[in-house]
Amino acid sequence: MPREFGGGAVVERLWQSAARLPVGGALIGVSSADGGVGRSAITAALGGVLACAVPRLVLAVDATGRSWGGLTERVADGDGTVWDAVAGLNAADTTDGQMRPQVHIDLETVLGWTRRTPAGLHALVAEPQRTAQRRPPVLRETRTAVDRLHQHFAVALLDLPVADVRSAWQSLRDVTVPILVARAGVDSLRHTQRLLAQLRAAGLGDVVDRTVLAVVATVPNPPREAKALCRQTAELVRLVVEVPYDPHLARPEPVDPRRTRRATRQALLELAAACLTRSKPTAGPSRASAAATDADAPPASAAGRTATA
Repeated sequence: MPREFGGGAVVERLWQSAARLPVGGALIGVSSADGGVGRSAITAALGGVLACAVPRLVLAVDATGRSWGGLTERVADGDGTVWDAVAGLNAADTTDGQMRPQVHIDLETVLGWTRRTPAGLHALVAEPQRTAQRRPPVLRETRTAVDRLHQHFAVALLDLPVADVRSAWQSLRDVTVPILVARAGVDSLRHTQRLLAQLRAAGLGDVVDRTVLAVVATVPNPPREAKALCRQTAELVRLVVEVPYDPHLARPEPVDPRRTRRATRQALLELAAACLTRSKPTAGPSRASAAATDADAPPASAAGRTATA
């Protein structure tokens, strides 16, 4: 680990877990109940810490399906996007217009599609164009591509859409570690509690039991009521990590966790250690689950009953 992260039990636990991690060893899904909570910043910062700790390559992927994904601003400039990976994989599997068995894609080609953060994290960012030749991939296409690219990376992080559709929920089910990001505010934490209740109502209680919640302070002094809600929410999930306000994460610039404040680095280390030590094998085929539609969402009334219990 870089010297900026210091030492201690958390660093030791992270280092040991990272050293044992095989290629394709961890798939992390990052979502939230709301937009604008710092999800992409946490994805890039967490990925940067893991890239510093894991001896093998680490990948972050914009899976939001939007043209303006926040992950783009969190990595260095470049030309490659997630569409390049999706289209490149499809082209490799097609001959004379006919699909053929999947072929192996070499690492050099894969890295040509990615951009790199200052900490060494490789990223597939959002596709900004909508033309006859290019478009933002849908979540199913992105998940299929990640399944194949993961053979080159020890860790893959998915910057998922807001978890208000079942396809995002199912992606959280299929990852080794589901992470929800909430803003350190009353509304965001209450919305997160309702989301957790809806997941249980939809039969995804296992996702809730494995969830790590990152509570991000977007202002220097969050409201005191948020502290009480953090403690309350901690009873619903496996772990809550509070990320303090940090100017580096607040600015729309490439993220380097080594430039964050000491308290922020400690929170990111705890989050990274949780990802590598609290994982379990994926629950099932990701492609089938990603094809689910919004119509599968449970009734909203179920959330209100559980969240207020």
